[in-house]
Amino acid sequence: MTSTWGFCSVLCVAIIRLSHGETGHLPPPTELTYTWLDSLTVNVSWKEPVLPDGCEIDHYEVKVQDTEEIKVQGFPEWTGETHFHGDLLTEKSESAQWISSVRAFGRQSCKDLKSTTVTKPIKTKKPKAKVVEDFKCYINKSHLECSWKAVNPSQELSLSFRLCGQHKAPINECDRIYTSGERTVCHIKNKKEKFVQEDICMIATTDTGLSTFMIKYVLPSPKMSISEDGSNLLLKIEESEVAPAHCWRYNVCYTECNTHKPCQESSENVIKVPYDNHCRYEFRYEVRSDRSCVEMRSDWSDVVTYGDSNPDMMMTVVFIIVPVVLSACVILSCYCFRRHSHIICPTIPDPSAIFKEMMMMNGNKDVKPITSMLYSPEEEEQCKITLVAEDSDLHQNS
Repeated sequence: MTSTWGFCSVLCVAIIRLSHGETGHLPPPTELTYTWLDSLTVNVSWKEPVLPDGCEIDHYEVKVQDTEEIKVQGFPEWTGETHFHGDLLTEKSESAQWISSVRAFGRQSCKDLKSTTVTKPIKTKKPKAKVVEDFKCYINKSHLECSWKAVNPSQELSLSFRLCGQHKAPINECDRIYTSGERTVCHIKNKKEKFVQEDICMIATTDTGLSTFMIKYVLPSPKMSISEDGSNLLLKIEESEVAPAHCWRYNVCYTECNTHKPCQESSENVIKVPYDNHCRYEFRYEVRSDRSCVEMRSDWSDVVTYGDSNPDMMMTVVFIIVPVVLSACVILSCYCFRRHSHIICPTIPDPSAIFKEMMMMNGNKDVKPITSMLYSPEEEEQCKITLVAEDSDLHQNS
């Protein structure tokens, strides 16, 4: 009798499981489909499967993955509804194609049972295209100043935005669009006191393509002050007020006596580095947000210097540069002396040659004297003077 009741129990359980579909599975959801609510948000829906008496759906497991099987963040893993919606950004997918998957989990009489998974490919309305590049937004008190480079300036570009995840919020257009050099600029007004605590999703479209992405917040580079504290330098970076203090991470890279040192990162805005007063320091720094906050960062700062050059460098200059300069001066002096030696030291005639020419002139009258080298006095004309007496004939005739 006992064996008969046991056999009947096993048979009943087997019949119940078979009535649920395949052994150990619920029937899967049906009519899985999707609809784009706008260029950012997709709505995926399905119908509840036909269940046996006494069986109810506890929840659905929902996943959205791109073609590389990377899970998309922002979609619920579990839901009791027969639909869900979320933002899909083309920047986070290589092909702008995703796979949605749903399966059901039972309760009551079908507790611990689940259905097989049903899937549905999701495609964007327009093909994915890179229409802008180097898109970034600088944070000001009253607005965001966003700028970008158009990939194809000949195509007409439409740019709009809204807060990510705010599916019922309207999509807004940028204000004050103008060009500045190679970049196009627009303003996004600050309608909330601290709007940078939320992500903004951008929609960039042309006639041929679509690009959706989160904007990158950029801070103006803050100021940094440097002071000495014994054998250390204290680097104090100005805190930004656009986000709470716990959001910031400070990264400082520097050189000491032209030698690169490891960069230092800190959650505090005061960083201490060892100080050698014989060295000159050059600092560059950036500020970025922590992973727990909205992503934003500053540009790298200009180089900030501190301290004098190494005194040993002056000794190097004295012992190396000065001798080189002196040697160059000596060489230049020798060259100039040799080039102008006929002026500085004119040629002196050889006396033996002069006397030799004199002897030759005395022995050979045909040889013309060299008057240019030896002085020759000119012969004076001889005059004859005759004295006359007073009673002479000459006197009487006069």
